[in-house]
Amino acid sequence: VHRGKAVTLVIKATITPSTSTAALKLNEDGSLNVLTSSVELGQGAKTVLAQIAADAAQVPLEKVLVSEPDTDLTPYDQQTSSSRTTFSMGSAIVLAARDLTRKLMDLAGEFLEVAAHDLRVREGKVEVRGVPERSLDYASILRRARRGTLIGEGAFTTQGGLDLETGQGIGSVHWHQAAAACEVEVDTETGKVKVLSFYPSVFAGRAVNPRLCELQTEGSTFFGLGQALFEEMKYDDHGQVVNRNLGDYMIPSFEDGPLELRVTLLEHEGAGESHGIGETSLPPVMPAIANAVYNAVGVRIKDLPITPEKILRGLKEKNIAAARELFLREILLAVALGFVVRARDYLQKKEAGQDEESEHHKNSKRDVDFFCGVGLFFCLSRPPPHILFYRHGITALFCPRGLAKPARHSPCGRYSLVPRPLK
Repeated sequence: VHRGKAVTLVIKATITPSTSTAALKLNEDGSLNVLTSSVELGQGAKTVLAQIAADAAQVPLEKVLVSEPDTDLTPYDQQTSSSRTTFSMGSAIVLAARDLTRKLMDLAGEFLEVAAHDLRVREGKVEVRGVPERSLDYASILRRARRGTLIGEGAFTTQGGLDLETGQGIGSVHWHQAAAACEVEVDTETGKVKVLSFYPSVFAGRAVNPRLCELQTEGSTFFGLGQALFEEMKYDDHGQVVNRNLGDYMIPSFEDGPLELRVTLLEHEGAGESHGIGETSLPPVMPAIANAVYNAVGVRIKDLPITPEKILRGLKEKNIAAARELFLREILLAVALGFVVRARDYLQKKEAGQDEESEHHKNSKRDVDFFCGVGLFFCLSRPPPHILFYRHGITALFCPRGLAKPARHSPCGRYSLVPRPLK
Protein backbone atom coordinates (compact mmCIF):
# COMPACT_ATOMS: atom_id res chain seq x y z
CA VAL A 1 0.00 0.00 0.00
CA HIS A 2 1.39 3.38 -1.05
CA ARG A 3 0.23 6.87 -0.17
CA GLY A 4 0.40 10.02 -2.25
CA LYS A 5 -0.55 13.68 -1.98
CA ALA A 6 -1.40 16.40 -4.50
CA VAL A 7 -2.61 19.99 -4.73
CA THR A 8 -4.47 21.49 -7.69
CA LEU A 9 -5.65 25.00 -8.51
CA VAL A 10 -8.33 26.24 -10.88
CA ILE A 11 -9.58 29.54 -12.21
CA LYS A 12 -13.00 29.46 -13.85
CA ALA A 13 -14.98 31.92 -15.94
CA THR A 14 -18.69 32.69 -15.98
CA ILE A 15 -20.74 33.34 -19.10
CA THR A 16 -20.24 36.91 -20.30
CA PRO A 17 -22.25 38.90 -21.23
CA SER A 18 -25.50 37.81 -19.59
CA THR A 19 -28.78 39.28 -18.36
CA SER A 20 -31.03 38.60 -15.38
CA THR A 21 -34.24 40.41 -14.49
CA ALA A 22 -36.35 40.19 -11.33
CA ALA A 23 -39.50 41.68 -9.85
CA LEU A 24 -40.47 42.14 -6.20
CA LYS A 25 -44.15 42.33 -5.28
CA LEU A 26 -44.94 43.82 -1.89
CA ASN A 27 -48.34 42.74 -0.57
CA GLU A 28 -50.68 44.64 1.76
CA ASP A 29 -49.91 42.25 4.63
CA GLY A 30 -46.21 43.18 4.40
CA SER A 31 -45.14 39.96 2.72
CA LEU A 32 -42.84 40.00 -0.29
CA ASN A 33 -42.96 37.84 -3.43
CA VAL A 34 -39.76 37.43 -5.42
CA LEU A 35 -40.55 36.77 -9.07
CA THR A 36 -37.61 35.11 -10.80
CA SER A 37 -36.93 32.58 -13.54
CA SER A 38 -33.86 31.10 -11.83
CA VAL A 39 -34.29 27.36 -11.34
CA GLU A 40 -33.88 25.65 -7.98
CA LEU A 41 -31.75 22.58 -8.74
CA GLY A 42 -31.02 21.68 -5.16
CA GLN A 43 -28.21 24.23 -4.96
CA GLY A 44 -30.12 26.44 -2.52
CA ALA A 45 -30.98 29.23 -4.96
CA LYS A 46 -34.36 29.95 -3.38
CA THR A 47 -32.87 30.33 0.07
CA VAL A 48 -30.07 32.63 -1.07
CA LEU A 49 -32.30 34.80 -3.28
CA ALA A 50 -34.80 35.13 -0.42
CA GLN A 51 -31.98 36.26 1.88
CA ILE A 52 -30.80 38.84 -0.66
CA ALA A 53 -34.35 40.16 -1.14
CA ALA A 54 -35.03 40.32 2.59
CA ASP A 55 -31.84 42.27 3.23
CA ALA A 56 -32.26 44.65 0.28
CA ALA A 57 -35.96 45.39 0.93
CA GLN A 58 -35.66 45.30 4.74
CA VAL A 59 -38.36 42.64 5.09
CA PRO A 60 -38.24 39.76 7.62
CA LEU A 61 -36.97 36.60 5.94
CA GLU A 62 -40.01 34.60 7.01
CA LYS A 63 -42.21 36.95 4.97
CA VAL A 64 -40.32 36.41 1.71
CA LEU A 65 -41.54 33.87 -0.86
CA VAL A 66 -39.53 33.03 -4.00
CA SER A 67 -41.57 31.95 -7.02
CA GLU A 68 -41.10 28.95 -9.26
CA PRO A 69 -39.92 29.86 -12.78
CA ASP A 70 -42.65 30.25 -15.36
CA THR A 71 -41.58 31.96 -18.55
CA ASP A 72 -45.18 33.07 -19.18
CA LEU A 73 -45.24 35.01 -15.91
CA THR A 74 -41.80 35.44 -14.35
CA PRO A 75 -39.18 37.90 -15.66
CA TYR A 76 -36.42 36.85 -18.02
CA ASP A 77 -33.28 35.09 -16.84
CA GLN A 78 -30.69 33.99 -19.37
CA GLN A 79 -29.86 30.66 -17.74
CA THR A 80 -29.33 28.87 -14.45
CA SER A 81 -25.75 27.73 -14.95
CA SER A 82 -22.16 28.93 -15.08
CA SER A 83 -22.16 29.71 -11.33
CA ARG A 84 -24.01 32.96 -12.03
CA THR A 85 -27.34 32.83 -10.17
CA THR A 86 -26.29 34.39 -6.86
CA PHE A 87 -24.26 37.09 -8.57
CA SER A 88 -26.46 37.96 -11.55
CA MET A 89 -29.96 37.25 -10.27
CA GLY A 90 -28.99 38.48 -6.81
CA SER A 91 -27.87 41.79 -8.32
CA ALA A 92 -31.16 42.06 -10.27
CA ILE A 93 -33.08 41.51 -7.02
CA VAL A 94 -31.09 44.26 -5.30
CA LEU A 95 -31.95 46.65 -8.14
CA ALA A 96 -35.62 45.64 -7.92
CA ALA A 97 -35.55 46.27 -4.15
CA ARG A 98 -34.15 49.75 -4.72
CA ASP A 99 -36.97 50.48 -7.16
CA LEU A 100 -39.53 49.14 -4.67
CA THR A 101 -38.21 51.12 -1.69
CA ARG A 102 -38.04 54.31 -3.78
CA LYS A 103 -41.74 53.93 -4.58
CA LEU A 104 -42.48 53.22 -0.92
CA MET A 105 -40.66 56.36 0.22
CA ASP A 106 -42.52 58.45 -2.37
CA LEU A 107 -45.84 57.24 -0.95
CA ALA A 108 -44.73 57.53 2.68
CA GLY A 109 -43.45 61.07 2.12
CA GLU A 110 -47.00 62.23 1.36
CA PHE A 111 -48.38 60.74 4.57
CA LEU A 112 -45.51 61.85 6.80
CA GLU A 113 -45.23 65.23 5.06
CA VAL A 114 -41.52 64.75 4.50
CA ALA A 115 -39.45 64.81 1.34
CA ALA A 116 -38.57 61.37 0.06
CA HIS A 117 -34.83 61.98 0.36
CA ASP A 118 -35.28 62.55 4.12
CA LEU A 119 -36.68 59.04 4.57
CA ARG A 120 -35.09 55.63 4.88
CA VAL A 121 -36.30 52.05 5.13
CA ARG A 122 -35.42 49.85 8.09
CA GLU A 123 -36.91 46.62 9.45
CA GLY A 124 -40.12 46.76 7.39
CA LYS A 125 -40.77 50.46 8.03
CA VAL A 126 -40.21 53.79 6.34
CA GLU A 127 -38.93 56.28 8.92
CA VAL A 128 -37.75 59.87 8.99
CA ARG A 129 -33.98 60.20 9.22
CA GLY A 130 -32.99 61.24 12.70
CA VAL A 131 -36.58 60.83 13.98
CA PRO A 132 -37.17 57.07 13.94
CA GLU A 133 -40.41 57.36 15.95
CA ARG A 134 -42.00 59.04 12.93
CA SER A 135 -42.48 55.98 10.74
CA LEU A 136 -44.98 53.85 8.88
CA ASP A 137 -44.75 50.12 8.26
CA TYR A 138 -45.07 48.80 4.73
CA ALA A 139 -48.58 47.39 5.22
CA SER A 140 -49.86 50.74 6.55
CA ILE A 141 -48.44 52.59 3.57
CA LEU A 142 -50.16 50.28 1.09
CA ARG A 143 -53.47 50.49 2.93
CA ARG A 144 -53.41 54.28 3.12
CA ALA A 145 -52.47 54.52 -0.55
CA ARG A 146 -55.18 51.97 -1.37
CA ARG A 147 -52.58 49.98 -3.25
CA GLY A 148 -53.07 46.27 -2.78
CA THR A 149 -49.56 45.60 -4.07
CA LEU A 150 -46.48 47.51 -5.04
CA ILE A 151 -43.99 46.19 -7.58
CA GLY A 152 -40.30 46.95 -8.04
CA GLU A 153 -38.35 45.82 -11.08
CA GLY A 154 -34.67 45.36 -11.73
CA ALA A 155 -32.48 44.15 -14.59
CA PHE A 156 -28.78 43.30 -14.33
CA THR A 157 -26.65 42.92 -17.43
CA THR A 158 -22.96 42.19 -17.57
CA GLN A 159 -20.81 43.62 -20.34
CA GLY A 160 -17.98 41.94 -22.19
CA GLY A 161 -17.33 38.96 -24.40
CA LEU A 162 -14.56 37.91 -26.78
CA ASP A 163 -14.10 38.72 -30.44
CA LEU A 164 -14.31 35.40 -32.27
CA GLU A 165 -11.66 36.43 -34.81
CA THR A 166 -9.07 38.17 -32.64
CA GLY A 167 -9.80 36.52 -29.28
CA GLN A 168 -9.59 39.94 -27.63
CA GLY A 169 -12.07 41.37 -25.15
CA ILE A 170 -13.42 40.57 -21.71
CA GLY A 171 -13.49 36.84 -21.21
CA SER A 172 -15.42 36.89 -17.96
CA VAL A 173 -17.00 39.51 -15.74
CA HIS A 174 -15.94 37.35 -12.79
CA TRP A 175 -13.09 34.92 -12.32
CA HIS A 176 -13.77 32.17 -9.82
CA GLN A 177 -10.86 30.57 -7.95
CA ALA A 178 -10.64 27.25 -6.12
CA ALA A 179 -8.02 24.85 -4.83
CA ALA A 180 -8.04 21.24 -3.68
CA ALA A 181 -5.56 19.12 -1.72
CA CYS A 182 -5.90 15.43 -1.08
CA GLU A 183 -4.14 12.32 0.16
CA VAL A 184 -4.87 8.89 -1.31
CA GLU A 185 -3.92 5.33 -0.57
CA VAL A 186 -3.27 2.90 -3.43
CA ASP A 187 -3.14 -0.88 -3.02
CA THR A 188 -0.62 -2.09 -5.59
CA GLU A 189 -1.95 -5.66 -5.43
CA THR A 190 -5.59 -4.82 -6.18
CA GLY A 191 -5.27 -1.34 -7.76
CA LYS A 192 -7.95 0.05 -5.43
CA VAL A 193 -7.75 3.75 -4.56
CA LYS A 194 -8.98 5.11 -1.24
CA VAL A 195 -9.22 8.86 -0.68
CA LEU A 196 -8.05 9.42 2.88
CA SER A 197 -8.49 13.18 3.13
CA PHE A 198 -9.72 15.97 0.92
CA TYR A 199 -9.49 19.72 1.51
CA PRO A 200 -11.37 21.91 -1.00
CA SER A 201 -11.11 25.68 -0.78
CA VAL A 202 -13.21 28.25 -2.68
CA PHE A 203 -13.12 32.03 -2.95
CA ALA A 204 -16.67 33.24 -2.34
CA GLY A 205 -16.15 37.01 -2.27
CA ARG A 206 -19.02 37.62 0.15
CA ALA A 207 -20.79 34.46 1.28
CA VAL A 208 -24.53 35.08 1.54
CA ASN A 209 -25.10 31.74 3.29
CA PRO A 210 -21.81 30.19 4.48
CA ARG A 211 -23.44 26.89 5.45
CA LEU A 212 -24.95 26.42 1.99
CA CYS A 213 -21.58 27.31 0.44
CA GLU A 214 -19.93 24.55 2.46
CA LEU A 215 -22.62 22.03 1.53
CA GLN A 216 -22.37 23.01 -2.13
CA THR A 217 -18.60 22.52 -2.05
CA GLU A 218 -18.98 19.14 -0.33
CA GLY A 219 -21.44 18.13 -3.04
CA SER A 220 -18.98 19.19 -5.75
CA THR A 221 -16.31 17.08 -4.05
CA PHE A 222 -18.45 13.94 -4.13
CA PHE A 223 -19.48 14.73 -7.71
CA GLY A 224 -15.82 14.98 -8.74
CA LEU A 225 -14.95 11.86 -6.76
CA GLY A 226 -17.48 9.90 -8.80
CA GLN A 227 -16.05 11.21 -12.07
CA ALA A 228 -12.50 10.48 -10.94
CA LEU A 229 -12.92 6.90 -9.72
CA PHE A 230 -16.28 5.41 -10.74
CA GLU A 231 -18.51 6.96 -13.39
CA GLU A 232 -18.10 5.84 -16.99
CA MET A 233 -20.46 5.60 -19.94
CA LYS A 234 -19.87 2.35 -21.84
CA TYR A 235 -21.04 1.78 -25.42
CA ASP A 236 -21.43 -1.29 -27.60
CA ASP A 237 -20.34 -1.60 -31.24
CA HIS A 238 -23.56 0.10 -32.36
CA GLY A 239 -23.07 3.18 -30.17
CA GLN A 240 -25.70 2.18 -27.62
CA VAL A 241 -25.12 2.73 -23.91
CA VAL A 242 -24.79 -0.64 -22.18
CA ASN A 243 -24.73 0.57 -18.55
CA ARG A 244 -27.83 2.75 -18.57
CA ASN A 245 -29.06 1.92 -15.06
CA LEU A 246 -27.69 2.45 -11.57
CA GLY A 247 -27.03 -1.26 -11.24
CA ASP A 248 -24.28 -1.03 -13.85
CA TYR A 249 -23.40 2.67 -13.79
CA MET A 250 -21.20 3.09 -10.73
CA ILE A 251 -21.52 6.13 -8.46
CA PRO A 252 -19.79 6.69 -5.12
CA SER A 253 -21.50 5.93 -1.84
CA PHE A 254 -20.70 7.49 1.51
CA GLU A 255 -18.41 4.51 2.13
CA ASP A 256 -16.32 5.67 -0.83
CA GLY A 257 -16.01 9.26 0.39
CA PRO A 258 -12.92 10.77 2.02
CA LEU A 259 -12.32 9.78 5.62
CA GLU A 260 -11.76 13.48 6.28
CA LEU A 261 -13.42 16.29 4.33
CA ARG A 262 -12.78 19.87 5.39
CA VAL A 263 -14.11 22.83 3.39
CA THR A 264 -12.55 26.30 3.52
CA LEU A 265 -14.38 29.40 2.30
CA LEU A 266 -12.29 32.45 1.51
CA GLU A 267 -14.06 35.79 1.85
CA HIS A 268 -12.71 39.22 1.01
CA GLU A 269 -13.24 41.59 3.91
CA GLY A 270 -15.63 44.30 2.87
CA ALA A 271 -16.48 42.61 -0.44
CA GLY A 272 -19.88 43.57 -1.79
CA GLU A 273 -20.08 41.00 -4.56
CA SER A 274 -20.63 37.29 -4.27
CA HIS A 275 -18.60 34.95 -6.45
CA GLY A 276 -20.17 31.81 -7.86
CA ILE A 277 -19.21 28.61 -6.07
CA GLY A 278 -21.67 26.17 -7.69
CA GLU A 279 -19.18 24.62 -10.10
CA THR A 280 -15.94 26.24 -9.02
CA SER A 281 -14.81 23.52 -6.62
CA LEU A 282 -15.60 20.67 -9.05
CA PRO A 283 -12.81 20.95 -11.69
CA PRO A 284 -9.84 20.53 -9.28
CA VAL A 285 -11.17 17.29 -7.76
CA MET A 286 -10.27 14.93 -10.61
CA PRO A 287 -6.70 16.18 -11.23
CA ALA A 288 -6.03 16.26 -7.49
CA ILE A 289 -6.89 12.56 -7.15
CA ALA A 290 -5.05 11.63 -10.37
CA ASN A 291 -1.90 13.48 -9.31
CA ALA A 292 -2.04 11.94 -5.84
CA VAL A 293 -2.23 8.48 -7.42
CA TYR A 294 0.80 9.34 -9.56
CA ASN A 295 2.63 10.60 -6.47
CA ALA A 296 1.84 7.32 -4.71
CA VAL A 297 2.77 4.73 -7.34
CA GLY A 298 4.22 6.64 -10.28
CA VAL A 299 1.43 5.69 -12.69
CA ARG A 300 -0.08 8.46 -14.80
CA ILE A 301 -3.71 7.77 -15.72
CA LYS A 302 -4.81 10.12 -18.50
CA ASP A 303 -8.42 9.03 -19.00
CA LEU A 304 -11.19 8.85 -16.42
CA PRO A 305 -12.27 7.03 -14.39
CA ILE A 306 -9.15 5.84 -12.57
CA THR A 307 -10.12 2.20 -12.19
CA PRO A 308 -8.11 -0.57 -10.48
CA GLU A 309 -7.64 -2.24 -13.87
CA LYS A 310 -5.98 0.87 -15.31
CA ILE A 311 -3.69 1.21 -12.30
CA LEU A 312 -2.60 -2.45 -12.45
CA ARG A 313 -2.01 -2.14 -16.18
CA GLY A 314 0.00 1.02 -15.60
CA LEU A 315 2.07 -0.64 -12.89
CA LYS A 316 2.86 -3.53 -15.23
CA GLU A 317 3.92 -1.20 -18.02
CA LYS A 318 5.97 0.83 -15.57
CA ASN A 319 7.82 -2.28 -14.35
CA ILE A 320 8.50 -3.44 -17.90
CA ALA A 321 9.78 0.01 -18.85
CA ALA A 322 11.97 0.15 -15.74
CA ALA A 323 13.45 -3.26 -16.48
CA ARG A 324 14.11 -2.30 -20.09
CA GLU A 325 15.71 0.96 -18.99
CA LEU A 326 17.92 -0.93 -16.55
CA PHE A 327 18.98 -3.29 -19.31
CA LEU A 328 19.85 -0.39 -21.57
CA ARG A 329 21.88 1.19 -18.80
CA GLU A 330 23.80 -2.08 -18.44
CA ILE A 331 24.53 -2.00 -22.16
CA LEU A 332 25.71 1.60 -22.07
CA LEU A 333 27.76 1.01 -18.95
CA ALA A 334 29.42 -2.00 -20.55
CA VAL A 335 30.25 -0.02 -23.67
CA ALA A 336 31.63 2.86 -21.62
CA LEU A 337 33.75 0.55 -19.50
CA GLY A 338 34.92 -1.18 -22.64
CA PHE A 339 36.04 2.13 -24.07
CA VAL A 340 38.10 2.92 -20.99
CA VAL A 341 39.69 -0.53 -20.73
CA ARG A 342 40.37 -0.76 -24.47
CA ALA A 343 41.97 2.65 -24.45
CA ARG A 344 44.19 1.65 -21.55
CA ASP A 345 45.08 -1.64 -23.27
CA TYR A 346 45.91 0.27 -26.45
CA LEU A 347 48.20 2.68 -24.61
CA GLN A 348 49.97 -0.17 -22.80
CA LYS A 349 50.59 -2.02 -26.06
CA LYS A 350 51.80 1.13 -27.74
CA GLU A 351 54.25 1.81 -24.94
CA ALA A 352 55.48 -1.78 -25.11
CA GLY A 353 55.96 -1.47 -28.87
CA GLN A 354 53.54 -4.31 -29.68
CA ASP A 355 51.71 -4.53 -32.95
CA GLU A 356 48.14 -3.34 -32.37
CA GLU A 357 46.78 -5.46 -35.16
CA SER A 358 48.07 -8.82 -33.90
CA GLU A 359 45.98 -11.87 -34.68
CA HIS A 360 44.85 -12.24 -31.06
CA HIS A 361 43.90 -8.58 -30.96
CA LYS A 362 41.88 -8.85 -34.18
CA ASN A 363 39.93 -11.83 -32.84
CA SER A 364 39.22 -9.99 -29.60
CA LYS A 365 38.07 -6.93 -31.53
CA ARG A 366 35.63 -9.02 -33.57
CA ASP A 367 34.19 -10.51 -30.39
CA VAL A 368 33.60 -7.23 -28.66
CA ASP A 369 32.31 -5.63 -31.87
CA PHE A 370 29.60 -8.29 -31.96
CA PHE A 371 28.43 -7.43 -28.45
CA CYS A 372 28.68 -3.73 -29.18
CA GLY A 373 26.42 -4.35 -32.17
CA VAL A 374 23.92 -6.08 -29.89
CA GLY A 375 24.10 -3.13 -27.54
CA LEU A 376 23.58 -0.74 -30.44
CA PHE A 377 20.43 -2.62 -31.49
CA PHE A 378 18.85 -2.40 -28.05
CA CYS A 379 19.93 1.18 -27.51
CA LEU A 380 18.52 2.32 -30.83
CA SER A 381 15.22 0.59 -30.04
CA ARG A 382 14.79 3.07 -27.18
CA PRO A 383 17.78 5.40 -26.78
CA PRO A 384 17.97 7.67 -23.76
CA PRO A 385 17.11 11.23 -24.83
CA HIS A 386 20.50 12.65 -23.84
CA ILE A 387 22.55 10.34 -26.08
CA LEU A 388 22.99 10.85 -29.82
CA PHE A 389 24.16 7.83 -31.77
CA TYR A 390 26.15 8.28 -34.93
CA ARG A 391 26.64 5.74 -37.66
CA HIS A 392 29.07 3.04 -36.49
CA GLY A 393 29.54 5.10 -33.33
CA ILE A 394 29.19 2.21 -30.93
CA THR A 395 31.24 -0.37 -32.84
CA ALA A 396 34.05 2.14 -33.22
CA LEU A 397 34.57 2.26 -29.46
CA PHE A 398 37.55 0.48 -28.00
CA CYS A 399 36.40 -2.51 -25.95
CA PRO A 400 38.21 -5.10 -23.79
CA ARG A 401 38.52 -8.76 -24.62
CA GLY A 402 35.80 -11.09 -23.40
CA LEU A 403 33.29 -8.39 -22.50
CA ALA A 404 30.22 -10.63 -22.25
CA LYS A 405 29.49 -13.34 -19.71
CA PRO A 406 26.25 -14.95 -18.46
CA ALA A 407 24.39 -13.15 -15.65
CA ARG A 408 22.03 -15.33 -13.63
CA HIS A 409 20.07 -12.49 -12.03
CA SER A 410 19.65 -10.16 -14.96
CA PRO A 411 16.15 -8.62 -14.77
CA CYS A 412 15.81 -8.26 -18.51
CA GLY A 413 16.97 -11.52 -19.98
CA ARG A 414 19.33 -14.44 -19.83
CA TYR A 415 22.51 -12.52 -20.54
CA SER A 416 23.88 -9.24 -19.27
CA LEU A 417 27.00 -7.51 -20.55
CA VAL A 418 29.34 -7.31 -17.58
CA PRO A 419 33.09 -6.67 -18.00
CA ARG A 420 35.40 -9.44 -16.89
CA PRO A 421 38.49 -8.54 -14.84
CA LEU A 422 41.60 -7.95 -16.89
CA LYS A 423 44.33 -10.56 -16.81
